[in-house]
Amino acid sequence: MNDLQMPFHDKRVVELVVSFVERLKPYGVVLNGDIVDCYQLSDFSKNPLERGHLRKEIGLARGLMRRLAKVTKERWWLAGNHEDRLRRYIWSRAPDLGVVEAVNFPSLFHVEDHGFRWKE
Repeated sequence: MNDLQMPFHDKRVVELVVSFVERLKPYGVVLNGDIVDCYQLSDFSKNPLERGHLRKEIGLARGLMRRLAKVTKERWWLAGNHEDRLRRYIWSRAPDLGVVEAVNFPSLFHVEDHGFRWKE
């Protein structure tokens, strides 16, 4: 799966794909980047009325991983440019946090909690 860009994803399509995976029960699954949008962390101009996306994105991603973890043995999340927005945001606005182990995408999104392996 790739380029879902949650929370701007097509909910019906994602549900169809995840339901298919749940029925198929493949050995493994790969989340191949841009699974979340990281809208608030983007360098692009943002609508000031759109707030709170990051918390929602974390919840959506965790829900997706939770479902996929139930039916797969091997799980990978490969970082895309949207996942890298967190690192770029920290490095440009709060570089001192860039050395804190817990302040990174896999920790914030609880990737390992769902048995996913992270790859930049």
